[in-house]
Amino acid sequence: MMVLLFTVIQFAVIAFYIYEVQRSGYWSWSKFLLTIVFILFEGFLIGAPLIYVNLKNRWFWPICGVTWATVLLFGFFFVRSANHWQLGPRKNAQEKP
Repeated sequence: MMVLLFTVIQFAVIAFYIYEVQRSGYWSWSKFLLTIVFILFEGFLIGAPLIYVNLKNRWFWPICGVTWATVLLFGFFFVRSANHWQLGPRKNAQEKP
């Protein structure tokens, strides 16, 4: 029940922020889809050891550690690259500021 509540709250927050960003003119569907695909990819990386590796295997925790470190590294680089995205309405080169 808590997972369902968390999911509903998460979707409500996402919908609110999408609405706010669309109103401000900074919305980009391509960057939104890239972010969703990245989140799904990281979810797969976190969940793969839980699904494919036996929990009693001696390699389980080292594999989990490597995948979690990889997810943290990918997340760090994704946030760094997202900070360089040029968002918002672009001015025409012929217009004077």
